[in-house]
Amino acid sequence: SEFSDGRVIEIRGEPMPDGGYVTTYSDITESKQTERALRTSERQVRTYTDNAPALIAYVDAERRYRFANKAYLAYAGMSRDEIIGAPLTAVLDEGQLMARSPWLEEAFAGERRAFELGVSGPDEKSRYMLGTYIPDVDGDGAVTGVYALFQDITERRRAELGLEEAKAMLEQRVADRTAALEEAMSALAEAKAQAEAANASKTRFLAAAAHDLLQPLNAAKLFTALLEEKNDGMNEEQRLLVSRVETGLVAVEDLLSALLDISRLDTRAPRPTREDFPAAELFTNLEDQFSETFAERGLSLRFAKTSMWLHTDPALLRRILQ
Repeated sequence: SEFSDGRVIEIRGEPMPDGGYVTTYSDITESKQTERALRTSERQVRTYTDNAPALIAYVDAERRYRFANKAYLAYAGMSRDEIIGAPLTAVLDEGQLMARSPWLEEAFAGERRAFELGVSGPDEKSRYMLGTYIPDVDGDGAVTGVYALFQDITERRRAELGLEEAKAMLEQRVADRTAALEEAMSALAEAKAQAEAANASKTRFLAAAAHDLLQPLNAAKLFTALLEEKNDGMNEEQRLLVSRVETGLVAVEDLLSALLDISRLDTRAPRPTREDFPAAELFTNLEDQFSETFAERGLSLRFAKTSMWLHTDPALLRRILQ
């Protein structure tokens, strides 16, 4: 009975063997207050845990459930009355037990353990959980139970997997681009080698051709020189023709020498040999060489009379003007 002042009295009656009745009165106010406080505390704890964004449970030393919040009950698909007092084997299937067993055993041995776990929820969709087992140790150091806490990290894990996949794809793309670049560089090196080989071949051809052409040209110049030595029986027109032939041969020799110089450009730059010479002499040679060609095309080639002297390489200047 509870009195208006808050006291709670427990009344018990027992019949006597020889007749009569014995009644006892015990003040249990303090124990009732403690019980009420525990129930209030339990309701508060349950309110907190039921609204927590995590699966929370407590398993005692006999591997039986003593507590489970609303989220854990939903995950297990059981009511509170069904799960409280039930062994682990009645709530978790064999695969789930095997997956959790290593960390659970270490927790019952007194070690706190955190781990990641792939699970299937009530909607049969795969989820990723961050699990934590916390041993409940009494004053004597004995493990009386284990607190289980599971947080859903599916979105974070998927984001990590997405980043890992993106990284792998990026690395693959970089590898592909690198391989393509290396292939292009290899092709470029091969093309460069081919071009250098072709250029070297061209250079050798120019040098050989110019050298081979100079031989008959020298012979022709020799014959022209012999004609000039024996020009007593020639008239003026014939002497002029021989002179022009010699001038033409000299011009051809200059052109062939220019070809030889071109073939040497790949190995060294030409070095001008400067000297003093009259410009009129250069103009005379050019006129002898090109006047007939101009006349055949209906043109006239004229050079100014000059007494100017030049200081440069005569052969290079003549090739430019030619």
